[in-house]
Amino acid sequence: MLSSLQSKTRAVSILLLVTGLVSAMLVYRTSANNMTQNRGQGRRVPLSVLQSSELVIRSDYDKKTLLAPSKDGQTLYSLDAITGDLFVYEKNGKPAKKVAASFLNVEAFAVGPKHELYLAQKDSTARIVSSDGRRVNSFQTVYPKSIAVLGNGNVVVASPFNGKNLHLYNGQGRLVASFGDIRPFDANLAENEFLNEGRVVVGPDDQIYYVSTYAPEPYVLRFSSEGALLGEFQIEGEAVDLQTGLTKEFLNRRGFCSGGVTIITSASVSPATGHLWLGMNGLSTQGLVYEYDQTGTKVREFAFLLTSNNKTQNVTNVKDMVVSGGSLFILTTGGTYGFKLS
Repeated sequence: MLSSLQSKTRAVSILLLVTGLVSAMLVYRTSANNMTQNRGQGRRVPLSVLQSSELVIRSDYDKKTLLAPSKDGQTLYSLDAITGDLFVYEKNGKPAKKVAASFLNVEAFAVGPKHELYLAQKDSTARIVSSDGRRVNSFQTVYPKSIAVLGNGNVVVASPFNGKNLHLYNGQGRLVASFGDIRPFDANLAENEFLNEGRVVVGPDDQIYYVSTYAPEPYVLRFSSEGALLGEFQIEGEAVDLQTGLTKEFLNRRGFCSGGVTIITSASVSPATGHLWLGMNGLSTQGLVYEYDQTGTKVREFAFLLTSNNKTQNVTNVKDMVVSGGSLFILTTGGTYGFKLS
């Protein structure tokens, strides 16, 4: 349910653990005309609050859960990366059901037009499995971090190696093209490859989006289905500022260790509008999901309220996210919640 922000500060301070650093958060609502500055575009965008009590798929907080939508927008898939359990939620009011329990060592996954699963495995294998669990194909790649499938069956794997971030394979697993230059964030090769990691998602017209995960200056690249660069833009906002500040502090103090702060946690493209939606963590006073149109212009920011047992709480961590069929699904503490966008 869409509710407006009211101007009065209310409620309490709560603690948020973000990559080992604790930040105090004030829970408040602001009025509907409160706007947040999108500095890079020199314009203001509305901050809206979505409220929901619909827990569509329950999951434990400490488990790594992955979300992916079907191409038709009517089905949401949730994969427990620890147990290998795959759950399916149909938008017909019925509870989510477990359909398989054998998808282990999965780093990321996507759903094809016939509900087949494209699995990016931690052993550098991309595996294609039919909706009934039958193995269709598999091929070797290099440390896949994210995966997407085009309408013609080509597969895009996100993995920084050989100077490129994206690698396009045909349905038989043959490498067709590599594109998206690795950017120079750090002098250390391994650390620089880590900072270049990102998520790949595909729009309804087969445009390919690459969204940085850890980059100190987070960005989005947009490509054609063949890998030609169509555009790029920076990701900006208060929640991003918080995370990039933590990133810079970590990089300055890391010593001999490597790693970084997760700045952008999730990405999804609306099949209805083609808009790109990005999720992140932040404070309860900030928008945690940004919506961009195809030109890279930010349209809206969203904050979220969950209602359970007559109690309302703010969402401060977006672990994963899917926009599908007029709904926004947010994976956060306790499971995946559904929010109506209309």
